[in-house]
Amino acid sequence: MDQDAQLAALDERVRQLREQATSANTWRAYHSDFTRWARWAIQHQVPALPARPQDLARYLEQAADPAVASDDEAGAARAVSPTTITRWLSSIRWVHRHTGHPDPTTDPAVQEVLAGLRHAAPPRPRSTPALGVSQVERILAAMDASPTHGQALAEMRDRALILLTFTTGLRSAELIALRIEDLEAAPTGMTVHVRHSRQSSQGGDVAVRDVT
Repeated sequence: MDQDAQLAALDERVRQLREQATSANTWRAYHSDFTRWARWAIQHQVPALPARPQDLARYLEQAADPAVASDDEAGAARAVSPTTITRWLSSIRWVHRHTGHPDPTTDPAVQEVLAGLRHAAPPRPRSTPALGVSQVERILAAMDASPTHGQALAEMRDRALILLTFTTGLRSAELIALRIEDLEAAPTGMTVHVRHSRQSSQGGDVAVRDVT
């Protein structure tokens, strides 16, 4: 094999490794996000690749304005959140970098618009209030009134999860992280070793809560 063929084979292998480094879901997100930008660019008769920062700034501002933004499928006015816009920029950045073009997303015009959108975004809604005793009792009563009287495997699982979460006050992430070895029978009930907590930066068992 001559040198040119060896280099071509090596380039192909490098391409394959780079593709494998990105998940299929990420590829789909890049494609969807950049296609959306390209459609806007074609509609407004501006270059999509390489993109001009001033055009990107206009694109972002329009997406965040419910008076002019539109849903691609339904056509209804719908403003896009700063989080989604940030993802769009990441996809546009990735395409430019992997096609050898300068990254337009770092331009001050784009970054200042993004900062302004984040600042103007409405505050995130507060967390849903925790369930009270009466609400938990109604949920369990509804399960008992099912055709299987709450004895189906899925119902018994759900009952255990509801009672464990309510009694311990576990957050959803903490509940998901639990393992069977984290539960220890105790004379007065059960000891639950909580692996993950917002108050911990080290990980591991950071708290122990007694269920009585």
